Amino acid sequence: PQIFIDDKSIGGCDDLFELDMDDELDPLLGIE
Repeated sequence: PQIFIDDKSIGGCDDLFELDMDDELDPLLGIE
């Protein structure tokens, strides 16, 4: 399944984990 944040597709589960590992997920979620 595709994952969306604020109507923006970030891809699938692997893409979500990659964003988290690259410290790019928190800003997308509005977390500092």
